Amino acid sequence: MNAPGSAPPVQAAIAPALTAQTTVATPVNLYVIPSGSDANPGTATLPFRTLEKVNAAVAALVTAGLSSDVIVNMGSGSYVRSAAWSITSAVSGTPKYRVIFKKWNAADTPTIHGGIAVKNWVRSPRFPGKPIWEAAWTSSSITRHLFRNDQRLKRAHIPVPPGLTISEFKNGFSGAPASWAQWKEPTLVEFVFRPVGKMFTEHRCTVASVALAPDGASSTVFIKQSCFAWALERKVDVDAIAVIENVAEGLDTNDEWVCSLADQKLYYYTTANLSSSFALTATVAQTILAVNGAKYVTFQGIRFRFSEWLQVNNNGGGYVERSNGWFRTSTSFSVQVSYPLHHLPVNHKI
Repeated sequence: MNAPGSAPPVQAAIAPALTAQTTVATPVNLYVIPSGSDANPGTATLPFRTLEKVNAAVAALVTAGLSSDVIVNMGSGSYVRSAAWSITSAVSGTPKYRVIFKKWNAADTPTIHGGIAVKNWVRSPRFPGKPIWEAAWTSSSITRHLFRNDQRLKRAHIPVPPGLTISEFKNGFSGAPASWAQWKEPTLVEFVFRPVGKMFTEHRCTVASVALAPDGASSTVFIKQSCFAWALERKVDVDAIAVIENVAEGLDTNDEWVCSLADQKLYYYTTANLSSSFALTATVAQTILAVNGAKYVTFQGIRFRFSEWLQVNNNGGGYVERSNGWFRTSTSFSVQVSYPLHHLPVNHKI
């Protein structure tokens, strides 16, 4: 008979085994913050600075063999990306032990950031007498999105003129104003089509060139192919033109802007007097997170902001159709997303 309060012999034998099985391995913690240094060991007092250094540290642990979870604690700030943060099999967890990327403290907001700050705005001599400011833009690619804080600003646009018709050879529009032939960068101008009766459908094409008519009274706008051919197949006509975007000549309203590759400038219309510290955010990275071959990886409390999207500006025709959450492109590839294009939390590649 057992003494009062003692465990039965069988229970006493099993208890140590249960205790051993339920012991949780202490996780390995790494720390990173934009104000850190990659010369640091990645501890809480001496954190890393870049995600590349974090990846290398995690990959070394994976190579050695994981014996616990790996937790990457990400401090507040912007982890600015000009290219994707790549998560590959080299930083994979296992069925037993995960790799976890999480915010360092509950109040932290680590942000994977696909934009750059545009500063040093000055009044533009290109537009004398107008409240238009300019700042340097040295990238070889256009930016299609400019933000003031979290507000996405509208690109300058012009109304659809009366008398516009589809051209004889169905490669653009005839009867455009003669002044359009003076556009400095017609290939950056974008036609946005929203067909009548198709409220959830939108098509986008860029201009190939603009030619002045022989009589000098009008011009013809040639739309990039195969983009326009695709649009015509989808029953686009003149009535479907909703807006004509990224036209410098249309800068006439507060918070409108355009990107000029020829001038290497961003132009911004505002009647406000901009201070030397004023900055806007322009998107540059099309993909800010790419997960390829990785397994058992978790993201917690991380914010993704400001991704670019240049499919409509590519050299393969640039056709983009949005319909009920689907995006069809000139490469005949479709992807379904659940956010409006400019609100995608993580950019997709199409």
